[in-house]
Amino acid sequence: MLKKLLKYDSMSIWRIWWIQAVTALGLSLLGSISLRILLSGIESETFEGTLGFIYILQEFSSE
Repeated sequence: MLKKLLKYDSMSIWRIWWIQAVTALGLSLLGSISLRILLSGIESETFEGTLGFIYILQEFSSE
C-alpha cells in the first residue's frame, strides 16, 4: 500500500518538479554568464568604477 501511495505521490510532484528544475538550470546559466561578463569587465580598462549590474545590462544591450 505504501508503495502505491509513493508512486502516485511522486507522479503528482513530477508535474511541477520538472518545471522548477528547468527554471533553476536556466537561471544558473544566466547567472554564470552575467558573472563572467562582470569579471571580464572588472579586468578591462573600461570598467571605471561603474556599478556591476548596470555594466551587465549595458553588455547585454550592446550585443
